[in-house]
Amino acid sequence: MTSKINQPTLHHVNLKTTRLQEMIDWYGTVVGSKPNFQFPGGAWLTNDGANHRIALLTSSKMSDDPDKLVHTGMHHLAFEYGNFNDLLDTYSRLRELRVGYDDASHFGREYKRHSARPQYARSKYTISRRGTGRQSDKHTSRFVRRAAP
Repeated sequence: MTSKINQPTLHHVNLKTTRLQEMIDWYGTVVGSKPNFQFPGGAWLTNDGANHRIALLTSSKMSDDPDKLVHTGMHHLAFEYGNFNDLLDTYSRLRELRVGYDDASHFGREYKRHSARPQYARSKYTISRRGTGRQSDKHTSRFVRRAAP
C-alpha cells in the first residue's frame, strides 16, 4: 500500500434548490454559466470546457429551511478571477444589473467580494495578490498562525 495522496482538482459542486430556474439564471448572470444539461429534476451548469461545474438538483419533496443561516452546511462557493480588472469589471456589471454585494474586503492574500445568491447562500469572487493558491500557501499559513488563539 502506498502512502502517497494523489491530489485531484475539484470538479464540481452539487447544490439542492427549490428555485431551479432562479439559480440557473443567477449563475448565468454572475459567472456566465450555462446549462449543459437540464431536466425537471435539475441542471448541470458550466462556464468552461467541463461538462458541469455546478450541479443543481430539485424535487417537490424539498423545502427551504427558514433557519438555514444558523445550521451547518456550505457557507460559500468561490470563483477566482485572473486579475483585479476582471474582478472590478464584474462588480461594475453586476451593480448595473442590481445584483448586490453584501461584503467587500481586502483579506491578506486576496481581494474578495461576497454576493448573496438565491436561497441565501454566498458566492465569493476573488483575485489573489500572491499568485495561485499554491503560491500563497506560505502567506496563508502565517495568517492562520497569527489568528489562532
